[in-house]
Amino acid sequence: MEALRSGKDVGDAKTDVLVGLVRGAAASNGRVPEPVWQDARAAGWTGEQLAEAFAYLGLSVFTGYFLNYAATELDVPARS
Repeated sequence: MEALRSGKDVGDAKTDVLVGLVRGAAASNGRVPEPVWQDARAAGWTGEQLAEAFAYLGLSVFTGYFLNYAATELDVPARS
């Protein structure tokens, strides 16, 4: 978990490709270059799995925006 939070690889090539794709999508409004898609497919991710990853990214963005809109107080401990 710490590797994900700090932006480092987790050490599993297949997972690292997916994490990189989702991070790139989050940083570029969902736009992912074709070579990145190809790398994910070559790593073994299916189209359905990649669509699910994008759905989760969209849900996470929506949730974060809505919590900010609603001025929701966080109920989790702060990371140090």
